[in-house]
Amino acid sequence: MRRKRLLDTVSRPAWAACCPPRERVSKPVVLACACVLAVVCGLPATMAARPAAPNGQGPVESVTPVFVSAFDKTPDRVWVGPEYWANPLQDWRIRAGVLECITAGPNRSVHLLTRELSQRPGGVSVSITLASFQPGPAGQAHRGQTPTGTTTAAPEPAWVGVRLAAHGRFADYRDSAVRGEGIDAGLRADGRLFAGASVSGSVLDPAQVVSLRATLGPVASDHQVSVRAFDRAGNEIGSVVQGALDSGTLYGNVALVCSGAQCGFGEWRVDGPKVDVHDEHAFGPILFTQYTVSGSILKLTAQMPPIGARDVQEVRLAVPGTAGRLDGGTAAAWREIARAKIDPLARTATFRVANWDDGRDQTYRVLYAVTDAGGVVRDAIFDGTIRRDRGAEAQTVVAAFTGNNDLGFPHADVVRHVSTFKPDLLVFTGDQIYEPVGGFGVQRSPLDMAALDYLRKWYICRKRET
Repeated sequence: MRRKRLLDTVSRPAWAACCPPRERVSKPVVLACACVLAVVCGLPATMAARPAAPNGQGPVESVTPVFVSAFDKTPDRVWVGPEYWANPLQDWRIRAGVLECITAGPNRSVHLLTRELSQRPGGVSVSITLASFQPGPAGQAHRGQTPTGTTTAAPEPAWVGVRLAAHGRFADYRDSAVRGEGIDAGLRADGRLFAGASVSGSVLDPAQVVSLRATLGPVASDHQVSVRAFDRAGNEIGSVVQGALDSGTLYGNVALVCSGAQCGFGEWRVDGPKVDVHDEHAFGPILFTQYTVSGSILKLTAQMPPIGARDVQEVRLAVPGTAGRLDGGTAAAWREIARAKIDPLARTATFRVANWDDGRDQTYRVLYAVTDAGGVVRDAIFDGTIRRDRGAEAQTVVAAFTGNNDLGFPHADVVRHVSTFKPDLLVFTGDQIYEPVGGFGVQRSPLDMAALDYLRKWYICRKRET
């Protein structure tokens, strides 16, 4: 139970990062910026949001390797959904049932968090429906990055397609989602298909290409990547293949890519025996929580993603209705004690609960109502524990941090080593977020886009260690 003290941090909006509260707080409690909390100490499994079904609702009881997006059933919003990680956040959104990249910059991508290519033999098929593909002006400068190790024959700036077997330095899906390099395949602005380093000899009219299907896996004694293009009638109109791939590198993430163009995606399908299901990797809609207890007043902040106008705009806080543990708890056993509106800029919901019993550990549950792809309203839930006030106990273990960056993200080694000491107090002395975090530079205007740029860096800092 002591390890959960690592989650005790200042209950404040993201925009107040790195500034300690002026009020007196119970001890021990985090007094400084908690931006790298999950990077440094992680979220215990009991604190992580329960795996969400497609588009964010509740635990998944059954899983299948086949993944099919539901963009057409998702309300208009910036946040794509709990199954995805967008690079960068502010350049993607759902509009009228289509996933859109609205900025014609290099290497914009959306990674699928809940499916991963395993290292076992087998193949994968990835299909995408193109709603639009509008290349930007050649040579146009944008915020962005191109992974130096990615195998691609696509010239900058414009192409649309997929990235297969993307993995980062640490072979962790979170690192892969932020800095993963892999094999690119798709359609270039000049009308040529490409798969890895191979380019088709024929030239297509990009306007006639309605869908792309990329495959990766063994063929006879070889390992190949291929991409095929289809027109509106479902006829194959072009293809290209690259072989002689190193089978030892064919693992990791799958991502959509829109580079140097504005793109729209109608459907995304991933299937094959090489695909592993990881619904526990879903991130959201309740991303994480922070809290303090001072003078028997609990302040707890739930961090949310950039939801849409049609999404529910408030979050609920509940505690067990009767004394007992979370284990085996039912919905009827929980009692709602507070509701909070979601701040439209910080995307935080902050609760204030008076007369909190700080003499004992107490479990809590944060709930957020979402509508699934089938139109059913369900509660996404996030469970945690509020630690008791240790008062005048003799020993307080302190861990101090400064100058943390994302270069070792998700910092599993730091999490492991710091957790060994079971610290009661984490002290952050500054520089917990830097402009280059996650790549793509920094965006300072307009305000709404700058806020999303900051939120993405904040989410990376807090993305959980499970």
